[in-house]
Amino acid sequence: MPATKKRLNYAVPALEKGLDILEILSNSSSPIGLSDLAQQFGRTRNEIFRMLNCLEERGYIRRDLVSGGYQLTLKIYQLAHGHTPIEKLLEAAAIPMRELSHALNESCHLSVLHDQKVVVVAQSEAPTMVHLSVEVGGTFSAFTTVSGRLLMAFLSEEELSTMIKKEKKRDATQSLPEVLKKIRESKISVARDETIKGVHDIATLIGAPKAGFSAALAVSFLGRQERNFKEEEIVQLLKKTATQINQALGLN
Repeated sequence: MPATKKRLNYAVPALEKGLDILEILSNSSSPIGLSDLAQQFGRTRNEIFRMLNCLEERGYIRRDLVSGGYQLTLKIYQLAHGHTPIEKLLEAAAIPMRELSHALNESCHLSVLHDQKVVVVAQSEAPTMVHLSVEVGGTFSAFTTVSGRLLMAFLSEEELSTMIKKEKKRDATQSLPEVLKKIRESKISVARDETIKGVHDIATLIGAPKAGFSAALAVSFLGRQERNFKEEEIVQLLKKTATQINQALGLN
């Protein structure tokens, strides 16, 4: 029998029955016959058959030609993977990133981790005549960038250990454990004059690392004596934007 679920205020028996059938079939490595399904549900064969017939016509299940039992097709997989995680991320981030770049008058960019590198997957340019810009598609060392260290901080111990072993520049890993610890606590990564002298970089986390999906939202700006925003204010705006993106992704 399917696991008993907490009833909502508005029950939809037919929908629940269809979902229960899909869940049962998803947990079986072999086709399940009509009689077995009816027995598991405690319902008549005719009642289950009508639901199976509907699911079969819609392409969610099919009958095995040999046994006559029912099994899932790949339709649910196709629905879930109709858009890649990166496409969903870009769609969710577009408006919040534009609002951030306009609020700060600074460009912001979005990066993901790939192998030993961070890859820039999106950028929102500042609305000013003079500003820094990071090319979409650009790749940078994960060990020597704020976005890279931020993403590394939330890897599993095994993944992080593998990355460190593969890193050829050993000096890049010497103080790494303590740096990553601080990043994990704050979910913020900061550097000054690291990639280019006079440039400050701040990044915050987006996504759900435990679910294997994370990205870094970063702002790079020229250090000036007079600025409209202090570093703490930029951090707060970054975190606010990250929250908006996570909500759009359904992660909050």
